[in-house]
Amino acid sequence: METKTRVPSGFARNGTLMTLKEVAVLLRAHPNSVRRWVDEGFLKSYRLGPRGDRRFRRQDLFEFLGS
Repeated sequence: METKTRVPSGFARNGTLMTLKEVAVLLRAHPNSVRRWVDEGFLKSYRLGPRGDRRFRRQDLFEFLGS
């Protein structure tokens, strides 16, 4: 049985920053893989708020996909 990946409703809100979950869904990767790519310097992210949530710019994601 095939499962379909659903893009979250707030996907790329206002065309600015994307959440870790949104990026993982878009790349069809586990969120831990996205975290690892950031930690290894392959993908750029920004930390926001007291919890340090990761956010991603669309342009940075396109550069990651192009490399």
